[in-house]
Amino acid sequence: MYRIMLLIRCVEEKLKELNIEGLIPGFLHLSIGQEAVAAGVMAALKDGDYILSTHRGHGHCLAKGMSEYMLFAEILGKVEGCCMGKGGSMHLCDVKHGIMGTNGVVGANIPLAAGIAFALKYKGEEGVVACFFGDGASNTGAFHEGLNLAAVWKLPVIYVCENNLYAISTRITRVTLIQDIAERASSYGMPGVVVDGMDPLAVYEATLKAVKRARNGEGPTLIECKTYRFCGSYAAEPPAVERLYRSEEEVKEHMKRDPIKKVEKLLIESGYLTEVEIASLKEDIKARVKDSVEKAKAAPKPSVEIAFSHLYPEREEIPVDLEELSGELVELPMNETIRITLREEMRKDKRIVLMGEDIGVLGGDFRVTKGLLEEFGERRVLDTPISETGFVGLAIGAAMAGLKPVVEIMFVDFAGACMDQIMNQAAKLSYMYAGQIRIPLVIRAACGGGIRAAAQHSQVLSSIFSHIPGLKVVMPSNPCDARGLLKSALKENCPVIFLEHKLLYGVLGPVPMGEYYIPIGKAKVVRKGSDATVVASGLMVNRALEAAKNLDERGISIEVIDLRTISPIDRETIVNSVKHTGRLVIVEEDWAPCSISSEVAAIVAEGPFDSLLSPVKRVTTPFYPMPYNPELEDSMIPSVKKIVSAVEEVMDIL
Repeated sequence: MYRIMLLIRCVEEKLKELNIEGLIPGFLHLSIGQEAVAAGVMAALKDGDYILSTHRGHGHCLAKGMSEYMLFAEILGKVEGCCMGKGGSMHLCDVKHGIMGTNGVVGANIPLAAGIAFALKYKGEEGVVACFFGDGASNTGAFHEGLNLAAVWKLPVIYVCENNLYAISTRITRVTLIQDIAERASSYGMPGVVVDGMDPLAVYEATLKAVKRARNGEGPTLIECKTYRFCGSYAAEPPAVERLYRSEEEVKEHMKRDPIKKVEKLLIESGYLTEVEIASLKEDIKARVKDSVEKAKAAPKPSVEIAFSHLYPEREEIPVDLEELSGELVELPMNETIRITLREEMRKDKRIVLMGEDIGVLGGDFRVTKGLLEEFGERRVLDTPISETGFVGLAIGAAMAGLKPVVEIMFVDFAGACMDQIMNQAAKLSYMYAGQIRIPLVIRAACGGGIRAAAQHSQVLSSIFSHIPGLKVVMPSNPCDARGLLKSALKENCPVIFLEHKLLYGVLGPVPMGEYYIPIGKAKVVRKGSDATVVASGLMVNRALEAAKNLDERGISIEVIDLRTISPIDRETIVNSVKHTGRLVIVEEDWAPCSISSEVAAIVAEGPFDSLLSPVKRVTTPFYPMPYNPELEDSMIPSVKKIVSAVEEVMDIL
């Protein structure tokens, strides 16, 4: 442990020098003074165990086995860094050593750790997960939701709170009334332990007990390590700024408890090492660090192409030709189609687990998962607390560790409660960590209006998800497509947002019972026409087809495109159709500003603009929340009549 502590201190002091020299391009957060926590915890873990850390995670990574060269190279932005220069100081990862990532979002790693622990328990593996976070994270929702789920499901995870008294500049006593953060463990029915975080032996002994408990299937433990950072919140923090929230005298007082000096004294007094041997060891480590730094300085920078890699990992192989119908065609509603498809895939692939509110006993609010609990049991169909950040984050962690979770967010409107986990974790981790992890995750969500549920249960929000690189977003318009898109989504190694319009759950349609896949990223011309193109998705496809039928009776030929995939959008199909028809109407049950309809219009403006015979017309939801009154709600949602009027306008026959 002493050697590891020396290495961490030496590396971070060198990083501080490099930062002063202007060689580190981005943020740098040091943990000088906190080395005992990393050394003590890691001494109690095995090679097959995992860790997740924070933006202040250099020490944890070094203690778990990351080479100092890979760390220096990453922080200097070099291609031979642990993440090829894509992550930097806050986003380190080395899966070969069980380092599943440091994280720049405070508290976000807490539910992720529960997810990795869930996967270990599910697969019957012996490993445990140690999750590090600071005192500031203990006041986040992710802390509560992650610890609660870990406790309820008795997951093998050790939560290590490094309480250094300050969340940037805010002292813990100003924002938390309890004396010890570990007291909160009792709220979740797990042990809470307070240890001297400046004593590696105390940290080691507490972790050893927690690890034993986790391996025995008894669940998580919260260990609060009372520690202190000797430097500012960030490496370049001026002394004048630091003095605004803590005094020089306070820092000097805590430095008297320097864990390295404390261990050195113990080693000398006990006769394990002499002062000469300690000095020699320090010189060896300094030389080793110096060599690593010089090598990292000389290492090549990443090529520009590296910036455009690792966003969407290659999908699993699909066993049949895409969109080739097979098996008997059966008339089914969409909710039952999704259920049948989930059942089939779960029977074939034991990695698939379902999570969400009321999906088990109730079968989901729209009965999509009805009967699956009875067949697969609570091990694979899990009713969760009302805790979107918790169970979505847990599902992401489980995917990182090799499972294929399918999460149901009851209404897409509730995705706002867990947007960090979707936007900053699921969408970005594979990219930030240079492809070391994959996240094969499907997030299902009911969307759209028409059921008189008012403003907080009637949104679509497809454009929000589609704006985020790293996510794929699909929206079926019929049962057949729901089956093909879901089967394809379950072959992806990236997160897929699967949007299901509520008014389509009961709509019947022919569904092939054999293997059937629809390529994600490919739109479909569902009606050929020559006078105008109408682009739509979800429920709006059906209304566009009805409008096309009405117009056909008047001699107006409409081509209808079902986007099917919202992101990545199929530019080619849109462009080719508009070149053919010369007119474009876009129908979207969502707000117009910064929307999918905006994107489709931009695609045409950037492409076959010269082919347009009239301006593009959009039919969207007015830029207001959804009202409750039936007549008011119907007036907001694009109708067949509004689509017909838009086509008449682009045809100049008003």
